[in-house]
Amino acid sequence: MRCLPRDADHLLPVTWHIAVLDEAQAIKNANAKTTGLVCRLDARHRLCLTGTPVENHLGELWSQFAFLMPGLLGDARRFARIFRTPIEKKQDGERRTVLSGRLKPFMLRRTKSLVAAELPPKTEMLRPLELSGPAARSLRDRAAGDAREGAPRGGRRRASPAATSSCSTPC
Repeated sequence: MRCLPRDADHLLPVTWHIAVLDEAQAIKNANAKTTGLVCRLDARHRLCLTGTPVENHLGELWSQFAFLMPGLLGDARRFARIFRTPIEKKQDGERRTVLSGRLKPFMLRRTKSLVAAELPPKTEMLRPLELSGPAARSLRDRAAGDAREGAPRGGRRRASPAATSSCSTPC
């Protein structure tokens, strides 16, 4: 989906048989440019894959379903009035049950414990590389900034988003 804004002129005119959004939580912001573009894709079938359909609020779920099945949950304002506000602010169990019942036929939830036996063993490939010039300075400056922020609980740190984006291959 990162490439969609860049390639929208080529992708939007195409009629797709299926549009599959891997890591669909990337369209959790209904007002984001990418979300708007994704929803404009002309696809006969649509599929969302995500391990985290909701991270912060039910509006994220609405945004994904606005792509997946436009109209199923109404517009954003109606959804907020009927479901989001009652569930999030008033802990309305009845509204939660109604929403869950509406969405359940369209969601497959498989936890890691259910699929662990199917997963291959973890493979790590470490490849040292030497950077020079501006790339080395940029990565070193970003790493120094991350180090100043401190390590999380447990003392282990993951690669910073800055370092990861510096090393990722662009679309």
